[in-house]
Amino acid sequence: MRDHGGNLDEAIAGFGGKAADWIDLSTGINRQPWPVPPMPSESWTALPTKRALEELIEAARFAWATEAPMVALAGAQAAIQLIPYVAPTGRARVLAPTYNEHAAALRAAGWVVEEVAQLDELAGADLAVVVNPNNPDGRRTRPEALLTLLPQVGRLIVDESFGDPDPALSLAADCGRPGLIVLRSFGKFWGLAGVRLGFALGPVGDISAMAERAGPWAVSGPALEIGRRALLDTAWAETTRQRLARDALRLDTLIARGGWEMIGGTSLFRLYRTPEGAAAQARLARHKIWSRTFPARPDWLRLGLPGNENEWQRLEAALAGPTTFSTEEAEVLSRLLHWRRDVRHFRRDPVPEEVLRRLRASIDSAPSVGNARPWRIIRVEDAGLRSAVRVEFARCNGAAATLYSGEQAQTYTKLKLAGLESAPVQFAVFTVTDPEEGHGLGRQTMPETLRQSTAMAIHTLWLAARAENLGLGMVSIVEPGRMEALFEVPKGWEFAAYLCLGWPAFSDDTPLLHRNGWQQNVMTEWEIR
Repeated sequence: MRDHGGNLDEAIAGFGGKAADWIDLSTGINRQPWPVPPMPSESWTALPTKRALEELIEAARFAWATEAPMVALAGAQAAIQLIPYVAPTGRARVLAPTYNEHAAALRAAGWVVEEVAQLDELAGADLAVVVNPNNPDGRRTRPEALLTLLPQVGRLIVDESFGDPDPALSLAADCGRPGLIVLRSFGKFWGLAGVRLGFALGPVGDISAMAERAGPWAVSGPALEIGRRALLDTAWAETTRQRLARDALRLDTLIARGGWEMIGGTSLFRLYRTPEGAAAQARLARHKIWSRTFPARPDWLRLGLPGNENEWQRLEAALAGPTTFSTEEAEVLSRLLHWRRDVRHFRRDPVPEEVLRRLRASIDSAPSVGNARPWRIIRVEDAGLRSAVRVEFARCNGAAATLYSGEQAQTYTKLKLAGLESAPVQFAVFTVTDPEEGHGLGRQTMPETLRQSTAMAIHTLWLAARAENLGLGMVSIVEPGRMEALFEVPKGWEFAAYLCLGWPAFSDDTPLLHRNGWQQNVMTEWEIR
């Protein structure tokens, strides 16, 4: 499953609540939708008619000021799925970064796909794709530049799914030209994504081929009726364009107070650079506001626009955060620190994926030197790898036991020093010893701060796990070089820890080493000079 916004089920699984509790800003869908009036009963009960489809097409031509051939489909996504079949497979180029479905659909149909960063690099392709304005960064390409490119490619696909707020950017009126296909979305600007309605405009041959492949009744009766009425409502559209422009500026101003950097966007969504995208998403999610992150760009966060004043106030409160913490919150942290144990005894019950997602977001809040974030974490599920780790632990543990004698040797043999057999979740943690991230800041004279940063990430995970009533145990009786070889990690990855995570078999505020008489706590030496 490719990564998308609108994944509210994941938000609910990770942070609780019901759908009605959430403000979903993870998409670019207008949260003040066109007001749908009562529909004629036959739009629900009868098969869609040819006349209703023709009236929808005429309304779309009116709204977008074009006479081009056009096909209505079940959303712009349906058009994206059909585009690979308008021509024989060949070499496609996609102006990136952009919406991931274009490249995926082309590859699935057998096209050789290259993603390029500059418009002129599309030249020579059998099929070129430009999303304009672009998702997620709002990049705008002048219509004149696209028309200049058109003769240099076999077919030019211009996805204008987010184009309705800016009609001057559209090539809809030019779609009679050979090789030019424009895609339009209805659900985003009109705020009715569930209607599932989109359009493709282009040469009559290509449009006819797409309509044939889509088959009869490609659009539902209610979608035909709703789409026709909404597309003809020019007064609503103009008022909405003005409101969205004001609201986009309002959102940028609000976000700037928090120190996030504006990257780009449209008046349906905005893209910001944050110190930690996943942590920012989790912060908003705790207030039941969902946003869009990007795995390939962990510092990016995309937000749609709130739909009403209550939503604006909730977003402002979530971004402001607490200026101070209460005594009760300080006591909770103290309890977490007191009850944090190096757990060796686990129940075998699985840990829900939504809990693991929250823990992953917590790690993203850990501090690091120069914001280098040098830790790399491998979740170990492979039975062969787990078995090899147990063998390595047994080898090293046996060798360590020979270093003790007398009563201490007997005590050592009684200690359970790993939860490898029963812990349902296990992680191998590594430190990148010379990461590009951070640009060397803060570690030129103390490179060990990278290892210290990884240690702080592990401790952050430890406390977050305890807050979920989970236990964490660290397995340190292994040889680092063997662990690096076992996991076949890249050069420059240094083994840091092997962690066992799960539900503790029992809870106790007395550490294992206390209980077994190995070592009592020694007070921290705290001097004043």
